[in-house]
Amino acid sequence: VTPLLPLINSGTDSESKCNFQITCGTTEHWVPTLNLRFHDYQPQSERPVAILPLFQGGTFDSSYNDKYSPIEFYVPEGTSKVLLYAVITGHGSDNNGCGEFCVTSHHFEFNDDDTNSKTFYNAG
Repeated sequence: VTPLLPLINSGTDSESKCNFQITCGTTEHWVPTLNLRFHDYQPQSERPVAILPLFQGGTFDSSYNDKYSPIEFYVPEGTSKVLLYAVITGHGSDNNGCGEFCVTSHHFEFNDDDTNSKTFYNAG
């Protein structure tokens, strides 16, 4: 969870606040809960200081990739590391009734290097 630290620690003072919003898209009555566990972690030399949201997900169907265009971003001078952190749940459904029960592969290209991919063979 450390790569997501800037989502929680969004300010520089002790009065910083973090708001969470959970939306349940059904008519069922859900009682969402959230447990955050912190410990006295002393980071080494690097820690995340900013997040740039790139994708919002959406319905996983045959047109899923059509809504995404390449995103250009610039790394601030003095940055020692850039990390892609993706939360891929597999929820949704395609034209074949697949979703979390089918093998999916996810491809990310950085600086014309398209060798960044992850395939989930053990779906379901």
